[in-house]
Amino acid sequence: TSCAVNTFSIAGSGSCTGCAAGSTSAAGATVCDVCAAGSAVVAGSCTQCVAGTYSLAGSTECTQCAANSYSASAGASTCTSCPGGLTSAAGSDSSDDCEVCSAGNAVISGSCTQCDAGTYSVAGSTECTSCAVNTFSIAGSGSCTGCAAGSTSAAGATVCDVCSAGSAVIAGSCTQCVAGTYSLAGSTECTQCAANSYSASAGASTCTSCPGGLTSAAGSDSSDDCEVCSAGNAVISGSCTQCDAGTYSVAGSTECTSCAVNTFSIAGSGSCTGCAAGSTSAAGATVCDVCAAGSAVVAGSCTQCVAGTYSLAGSTECTQCAANSYSASAGASTCTSCPGGLTSAAGSDSSDDCEVCSAGHAVISGSCTQCDAGTYSVAGSTECTSCAVNTFSIAGSGSCTGCAAGSTSAAGATVCDALARMLLLALLVLLVLPAQLVQATVL
Repeated sequence: TSCAVNTFSIAGSGSCTGCAAGSTSAAGATVCDVCAAGSAVVAGSCTQCVAGTYSLAGSTECTQCAANSYSASAGASTCTSCPGGLTSAAGSDSSDDCEVCSAGNAVISGSCTQCDAGTYSVAGSTECTSCAVNTFSIAGSGSCTGCAAGSTSAAGATVCDVCSAGSAVIAGSCTQCVAGTYSLAGSTECTQCAANSYSASAGASTCTSCPGGLTSAAGSDSSDDCEVCSAGNAVISGSCTQCDAGTYSVAGSTECTSCAVNTFSIAGSGSCTGCAAGSTSAAGATVCDVCAAGSAVVAGSCTQCVAGTYSLAGSTECTQCAANSYSASAGASTCTSCPGGLTSAAGSDSSDDCEVCSAGHAVISGSCTQCDAGTYSVAGSTECTSCAVNTFSIAGSGSCTGCAAGSTSAAGATVCDALARMLLLALLVLLVLPAQLVQATVL
């Protein structure tokens, strides 16, 4: 009888022998055939392995490709490893399944492995890196997180530690606060003790208040710094309190005093400052007010200027209107010029004071000016006129006077020259008389 499928016999056999695992035969076989690599016995026949699996010769089943490898076609006898730094899942059937390790993972022992807490990795890493000082991470992190303000950590930390009260993060580490300062837990800096308090030792979490009625500067580091209230402050409700603007105090005061009239102060002043010239203030003032134009400081208060005077803002006195101008009402900030050709005395307080220049005067450089000797003018003149030949005048003349008989003058003369004629006649007499005497003697 013929041997059945997957059995065989030699000559003279009393029965047929089953094929060994991983081999098969047809009916009536004398030997069994081992399944080739890339196939396996499936349902009694050698069947090719599908992509993503492989087999060695004589296999009874196809084996899935391990992680980080693949077989891209059926009948594979081996799987192909993914390129360095790339990974794939078990049973991968394409080179496209080989991918970069995601952030927070790294290729370790041939597979993509999650990074531990306290480390991190970027995509495609082959190792996990420890977190730097003052950062931390949880497992599978793609980066480390900086510690929150007021906390620190060592390298490779999984959590950050909050700085305790009395210390603060300085140059990246928790540092004890020096005397004169303090901090709360989780501080990023030590805070100076406020005025009227102190901390006497390093590492203080609070400052101690000075005893009632005593004060200290900010940042005090000893109870000895608690002293009498400084100028500009006073003991109010048991503590040294800054005086308000408009008041002042001397050292050791128990109250703040209002500034006097025409003085002022800013908050915390040890004295009041006098108002600048041209300004005034009421008692308790924080600023001085500049006197408005048309007024001036008189007897300590802004007083309106009277007619005939004026002032600019901030003046200490009212100024008399100059000649040829006037101010007709009180509180003037300027004086009004007289119309052309008219003049007025300094301090004029009415337009009626602007008048025509009198005879012997003329408007020169804007004011009524007396004419010089040798000139004259009629009323309302704008210039002085030189006296004609053989006339003269004294200063302030309204006309020129003719020379007396026997005297003359040039134009613009201040006197006539009668003496010159007499001197000439005398000279002639002296020259002629001696000649006549000589002639008489000869005869």
